[in-house]
Amino acid sequence: MKPVDLDGLFEKFVKNYIKENKIAVKDDFDDLLSELYEKFDETAFSELDGKTPVSYFEDETADYGALILQYQSEGMEIPDYFIDGAMKCAKEDDLIRLLEPTFDEDVVIPAIDILDKKNSKKPFNRYIDLLFDKNTDPCIVDKIAEVLSFYADDVADEILIRLDGAKRIDSVFSEILSHCNIRRDGIKSVLLRGLFAGDRIEEYCSYLVKYGDESVLDDLYSFIGTVEEYVPYKELSIAIEALGGSPVRERDFENDLDYIAIKNAEKVKKDEPENKNRQ
Repeated sequence: MKPVDLDGLFEKFVKNYIKENKIAVKDDFDDLLSELYEKFDETAFSELDGKTPVSYFEDETADYGALILQYQSEGMEIPDYFIDGAMKCAKEDDLIRLLEPTFDEDVVIPAIDILDKKNSKKPFNRYIDLLFDKNTDPCIVDKIAEVLSFYADDVADEILIRLDGAKRIDSVFSEILSHCNIRRDGIKSVLLRGLFAGDRIEEYCSYLVKYGDESVLDDLYSFIGTVEEYVPYKELSIAIEALGGSPVRERDFENDLDYIAIKNAEKVKKDEPENKNRQ
Protein backbone atom coordinates (compact mmCIF):
# COMPACT_ATOMS: atom_id res chain seq x y z
CA MET A 1 0.00 0.00 0.00
CA LYS A 2 1.15 3.53 -0.75
CA PRO A 3 -0.39 6.98 -0.13
CA VAL A 4 -3.09 7.87 -2.64
CA ASP A 5 -4.80 11.17 -3.43
CA LEU A 6 -8.26 9.73 -3.03
CA ASP A 7 -10.01 13.10 -3.38
CA GLY A 8 -8.38 13.54 -6.76
CA LEU A 9 -9.31 9.99 -7.75
CA PHE A 10 -12.93 10.55 -6.75
CA GLU A 11 -13.09 13.83 -8.67
CA LYS A 12 -11.77 12.07 -11.78
CA PHE A 13 -14.27 9.24 -11.27
CA VAL A 14 -17.21 11.67 -11.01
CA LYS A 15 -16.22 13.58 -14.15
CA ASN A 16 -15.84 10.37 -16.16
CA TYR A 17 -19.12 8.94 -14.87
CA ILE A 18 -21.06 12.10 -15.72
CA LYS A 19 -19.46 12.25 -19.18
CA GLU A 20 -19.92 8.55 -20.02
CA ASN A 21 -23.54 8.50 -18.86
CA LYS A 22 -24.36 11.91 -20.36
CA ILE A 23 -25.81 13.15 -17.09
CA ALA A 24 -27.01 16.73 -16.86
CA VAL A 25 -25.96 18.15 -13.50
CA LYS A 26 -29.03 19.84 -12.03
CA ASP A 27 -30.31 20.88 -8.62
CA ASP A 28 -30.47 17.24 -7.48
CA PHE A 29 -26.67 16.89 -7.65
CA ASP A 30 -26.50 16.04 -3.94
CA ASP A 31 -28.64 12.95 -4.57
CA LEU A 32 -26.42 12.01 -7.50
CA LEU A 33 -23.31 12.53 -5.39
CA SER A 34 -24.60 10.14 -2.74
CA GLU A 35 -25.16 7.51 -5.43
CA LEU A 36 -21.68 8.12 -6.86
CA TYR A 37 -20.05 7.58 -3.46
CA GLU A 38 -21.65 4.13 -3.32
CA LYS A 39 -20.47 3.31 -6.85
CA PHE A 40 -16.99 4.63 -6.02
CA ASP A 41 -16.79 2.26 -3.04
CA GLU A 42 -17.47 -0.69 -5.32
CA THR A 43 -15.24 0.30 -8.26
CA ALA A 44 -11.76 -1.15 -8.80
CA PHE A 45 -9.07 1.32 -9.93
CA SER A 46 -5.67 0.79 -11.49
CA GLU A 47 -4.36 3.52 -9.16
CA LEU A 48 -5.33 1.20 -6.29
CA ASP A 49 -3.63 -1.89 -7.72
CA GLY A 50 -6.93 -3.08 -9.19
CA LYS A 51 -8.72 -2.90 -5.84
CA THR A 52 -11.69 -0.92 -4.58
CA PRO A 53 -11.15 2.03 -2.20
CA VAL A 54 -12.44 -0.14 0.63
CA SER A 55 -10.32 -3.25 -0.01
CA TYR A 56 -7.18 -1.28 -0.89
CA PHE A 57 -6.91 0.20 2.59
CA GLU A 58 -7.53 -3.11 4.35
CA ASP A 59 -4.08 -4.69 4.41
CA GLU A 60 -3.00 -6.96 7.28
CA THR A 61 0.65 -6.65 6.22
CA ALA A 62 0.79 -2.85 6.10
CA ASP A 63 2.59 -0.62 8.59
CA TYR A 64 -0.11 2.00 9.04
CA GLY A 65 2.16 4.11 11.25
CA ALA A 66 4.73 4.41 8.47
CA LEU A 67 1.97 5.22 6.00
CA ILE A 68 0.69 8.07 8.20
CA LEU A 69 4.21 9.53 8.13
CA GLN A 70 4.27 9.16 4.32
CA TYR A 71 0.96 10.98 3.97
CA GLN A 72 2.34 13.80 6.09
CA SER A 73 5.65 14.06 4.24
CA GLU A 74 3.83 14.22 0.90
CA GLY A 75 1.34 16.81 2.19
CA MET A 76 -1.64 14.58 1.47
CA GLU A 77 -4.80 14.30 3.51
CA ILE A 78 -5.44 10.92 5.12
CA PRO A 79 -8.69 9.56 3.67
CA ASP A 80 -11.50 8.12 5.78
CA TYR A 81 -11.02 4.82 3.95
CA PHE A 82 -7.51 4.67 5.42
CA ILE A 83 -8.82 5.26 8.95
CA ASP A 84 -11.50 2.57 8.51
CA GLY A 85 -9.00 0.10 7.08
CA ALA A 86 -6.50 0.80 9.84
CA MET A 87 -9.18 0.27 12.46
CA LYS A 88 -9.55 -3.29 11.19
CA CYS A 89 -5.97 -4.14 10.24
CA ALA A 90 -3.42 -1.87 11.91
CA LYS A 91 -1.07 -3.20 14.58
CA GLU A 92 -1.38 -1.12 17.73
CA ASP A 93 2.39 -0.83 18.25
CA ASP A 94 2.84 0.68 14.78
CA LEU A 95 0.53 3.51 15.83
CA ILE A 96 1.72 3.90 19.43
CA ARG A 97 5.25 4.70 18.24
CA LEU A 98 3.78 7.87 16.67
CA LEU A 99 2.65 9.15 20.08
CA GLU A 100 5.61 11.48 20.52
CA PRO A 101 5.63 15.26 21.14
CA THR A 102 8.17 15.61 18.31
CA PHE A 103 5.53 14.63 15.74
CA ASP A 104 2.99 17.12 14.38
CA GLU A 105 -0.70 16.90 15.15
CA ASP A 106 -1.45 15.63 11.62
CA VAL A 107 0.57 12.52 12.54
CA VAL A 108 -0.41 12.01 16.17
CA ILE A 109 -4.14 12.75 15.96
CA PRO A 110 -4.86 10.20 13.17
CA ALA A 111 -2.97 7.61 15.24
CA ILE A 112 -5.10 8.46 18.28
CA ASP A 113 -8.29 8.34 16.18
CA ILE A 114 -7.47 4.86 14.91
CA LEU A 115 -6.46 3.53 18.32
CA ASP A 116 -9.67 4.96 19.77
CA LYS A 117 -11.78 3.33 17.06
CA LYS A 118 -10.04 0.04 17.92
CA ASN A 119 -11.12 0.60 21.57
CA SER A 120 -7.49 0.16 22.53
CA LYS A 121 -6.44 0.83 26.13
CA LYS A 122 -2.81 -0.07 25.42
CA PRO A 123 -1.73 3.54 24.70
CA PHE A 124 -3.31 5.08 27.82
CA ASN A 125 -0.02 5.51 29.71
CA ARG A 126 1.53 6.99 26.59
CA TYR A 127 -1.36 9.46 26.36
CA ILE A 128 -0.72 10.47 29.96
CA ASP A 129 2.99 10.89 29.17
CA LEU A 130 2.02 13.34 26.42
CA LEU A 131 -0.29 15.26 28.74
CA PHE A 132 2.56 15.76 31.21
CA ASP A 133 5.01 16.75 28.47
CA LYS A 134 5.00 20.53 28.06
CA ASN A 135 6.19 20.15 24.45
CA THR A 136 2.97 18.42 23.38
CA ASP A 137 0.89 20.41 20.90
CA PRO A 138 -2.29 21.86 22.50
CA CYS A 139 -4.46 20.25 19.80
CA ILE A 140 -3.04 16.85 20.74
CA VAL A 141 -3.65 17.58 24.42
CA ASP A 142 -7.30 18.40 23.66
CA LYS A 143 -7.70 15.22 21.61
CA ILE A 144 -6.23 13.04 24.35
CA ALA A 145 -8.44 14.69 26.98
CA GLU A 146 -11.48 13.99 24.80
CA VAL A 147 -10.55 10.29 24.51
CA LEU A 148 -9.53 9.73 28.12
CA SER A 149 -12.67 11.43 29.45
CA PHE A 150 -14.56 8.33 28.29
CA TYR A 151 -12.14 6.12 30.25
CA ALA A 152 -11.65 8.39 33.26
CA ASP A 153 -11.94 5.64 35.87
CA ASP A 154 -9.33 3.56 34.01
CA VAL A 155 -6.71 6.31 34.09
CA ALA A 156 -7.60 8.20 37.29
CA ASP A 157 -5.19 6.43 39.64
CA GLU A 158 -2.23 6.87 37.28
CA ILE A 159 -3.04 10.55 36.75
CA LEU A 160 -3.40 11.15 40.49
CA ILE A 161 -0.05 9.48 41.24
CA ARG A 162 1.72 11.59 38.63
CA LEU A 163 -0.03 14.79 39.67
CA ASP A 164 1.01 14.24 43.26
CA GLY A 165 4.61 13.77 42.20
CA ALA A 166 4.62 16.76 39.85
CA LYS A 167 2.74 19.09 42.23
CA ARG A 168 0.88 20.53 39.26
CA ILE A 169 -2.54 22.10 38.72
CA ASP A 170 -3.61 21.52 35.11
CA SER A 171 -7.21 21.95 34.05
CA VAL A 172 -6.86 19.20 31.44
CA PHE A 173 -6.40 16.61 34.19
CA SER A 174 -9.31 18.06 36.17
CA GLU A 175 -11.47 17.82 33.07
CA ILE A 176 -10.67 14.12 32.67
CA LEU A 177 -11.02 13.31 36.38
CA SER A 178 -14.38 15.08 36.59
CA HIS A 179 -15.82 12.30 34.39
CA CYS A 180 -15.03 9.60 36.97
CA ASN A 181 -17.92 7.62 38.43
CA ILE A 182 -15.87 6.14 41.27
CA ARG A 183 -15.31 8.59 44.11
CA ARG A 184 -11.71 9.19 45.14
CA ASP A 185 -10.39 11.61 47.76
CA GLY A 186 -7.56 12.46 45.40
CA ILE A 187 -9.95 13.71 42.73
CA LYS A 188 -11.79 15.86 45.23
CA SER A 189 -8.47 17.36 46.32
CA VAL A 190 -7.37 18.09 42.75
CA LEU A 191 -10.65 19.80 41.86
CA LEU A 192 -10.73 21.89 45.03
CA ARG A 193 -7.08 22.85 44.63
CA GLY A 194 -7.84 24.13 41.14
CA LEU A 195 -10.87 26.02 42.42
CA PHE A 196 -9.00 27.60 45.33
CA ALA A 197 -6.28 28.83 42.94
CA GLY A 198 -8.90 31.44 42.11
CA ASP A 199 -8.12 32.18 38.46
CA ARG A 200 -10.56 29.66 36.89
CA ILE A 201 -13.45 29.57 39.32
CA GLU A 202 -16.16 29.19 36.67
CA GLU A 203 -14.30 26.35 34.96
CA TYR A 204 -13.70 24.43 38.19
CA CYS A 205 -17.30 24.92 39.29
CA SER A 206 -18.33 23.05 36.14
CA TYR A 207 -15.86 20.23 36.91
CA LEU A 208 -17.16 19.91 40.48
CA VAL A 209 -20.77 19.78 39.31
CA LYS A 210 -19.90 17.19 36.67
CA TYR A 211 -18.07 15.08 39.24
CA GLY A 212 -21.10 15.35 41.54
CA ASP A 213 -19.47 14.80 44.92
CA GLU A 214 -21.67 16.61 47.45
CA SER A 215 -19.01 16.21 50.14
CA VAL A 216 -17.34 19.33 48.73
CA LEU A 217 -20.24 21.53 49.86
CA ASP A 218 -18.63 22.59 53.14
CA ASP A 219 -15.54 23.65 51.22
CA LEU A 220 -17.65 25.63 48.74
CA TYR A 221 -19.59 27.38 51.50
CA SER A 222 -16.30 28.43 53.10
CA PHE A 223 -14.73 29.51 49.83
CA ILE A 224 -17.67 31.55 48.54
CA GLY A 225 -17.30 33.84 51.53
CA THR A 226 -13.89 34.91 50.24
CA VAL A 227 -15.07 35.71 46.71
CA GLU A 228 -15.58 39.41 46.04
CA GLU A 229 -16.56 39.46 42.35
CA TYR A 230 -20.11 38.87 41.11
CA VAL A 231 -19.57 36.37 38.28
CA PRO A 232 -17.50 33.79 40.22
CA TYR A 233 -19.82 34.29 43.21
CA LYS A 234 -22.81 33.50 40.99
CA GLU A 235 -21.11 30.44 39.48
CA LEU A 236 -20.29 29.13 42.95
CA SER A 237 -23.89 29.71 44.05
CA ILE A 238 -25.17 27.74 41.07
CA ALA A 239 -22.67 24.93 41.73
CA ILE A 240 -23.69 24.71 45.39
CA GLU A 241 -27.35 24.33 44.48
CA ALA A 242 -26.56 21.86 41.68
CA LEU A 243 -24.75 19.68 44.23
CA GLY A 244 -27.79 19.70 46.54
CA GLY A 245 -26.76 22.53 48.83
CA SER A 246 -29.01 25.25 50.21
CA PRO A 247 -29.08 28.57 48.34
CA VAL A 248 -26.55 31.09 49.61
CA ARG A 249 -27.65 34.54 50.71
CA GLU A 250 -27.60 37.33 48.17
CA ARG A 251 -24.83 39.89 48.51
CA ASP A 252 -24.51 43.49 47.42
CA PHE A 253 -22.63 43.75 44.11
CA GLU A 254 -23.98 47.16 43.08
CA ASN A 255 -20.46 48.46 42.39
CA ASP A 256 -19.21 45.38 40.53
CA LEU A 257 -18.71 46.22 36.82
CA ASP A 258 -19.75 42.76 35.61
CA TYR A 259 -22.87 42.90 37.77
CA ILE A 260 -23.78 46.32 36.34
CA ALA A 261 -23.23 45.15 32.74
CA ILE A 262 -25.28 41.97 33.23
CA LYS A 263 -28.18 43.80 34.89
CA ASN A 264 -28.18 46.47 32.18
CA ALA A 265 -28.26 43.78 29.48
CA GLU A 266 -31.14 42.04 31.27
CA LYS A 267 -33.05 45.34 31.46
CA VAL A 268 -32.55 46.00 27.74
CA LYS A 269 -33.76 42.50 26.88
CA LYS A 270 -36.79 42.92 29.14
CA ASP A 271 -37.66 46.27 27.59
CA GLU A 272 -37.45 45.00 23.98
CA PRO A 273 -40.98 43.44 23.82
CA GLU A 274 -42.49 46.60 25.32
CA ASN A 275 -40.74 48.80 22.76
CA LYS A 276 -41.92 46.56 19.90
CA ASN A 277 -45.51 46.74 21.13
CA ARG A 278 -45.40 50.55 21.07
CA GLN A 279 -44.31 50.66 17.44
